[in-house]
Amino acid sequence: MTKTVAPPDGGWGWVVAGASGTILGLTWGQQKAYGIFMLDIMERLGTDVQETSTILGVAIAISLLIEPPREFLWYTI
Repeated sequence: MTKTVAPPDGGWGWVVAGASGTILGLTWGQQKAYGIFMLDIMERLGTDVQETSTILGVAIAISLLIEPPREFLWYTI
């Protein structure tokens, strides 16, 4: 006779893993593919390469600045 054991998280682990993967795919994937869209962005904004690449730099800087508080909150909550 086998006894079934309920997951400790109530079965939500796969939902959290899927949501995390989706968020990482949309944020980091978009940042890595930025070069593909760079020419179109330059044309629409009427800017040069330096000004347009600042958008990507700010996006990466924000994600790196948010990481330490997120880690602190993750391990304290």
